[in-house]
Amino acid sequence: MTAVFTELARTRPEPASRHFVMMRDGAMAAGCLANPTEVCETFLHGVEGILSIRTL
Repeated sequence: MTAVFTELARTRPEPASRHFVMMRDGAMAAGCLANPTEVCETFLHGVEGILSIRTL
């Protein structure tokens, strides 16, 4: 999974891929404990934040 995220993040790929994996793992755990819809929205917001940094 890290390799997939590294491929997606072309600027500073290693830190971005670690953030993606950490967020994915947290979302998977949170999905079992909380409202999955809210978890998904929060995850996607985080992904958008990482991708917006890529455009700077």
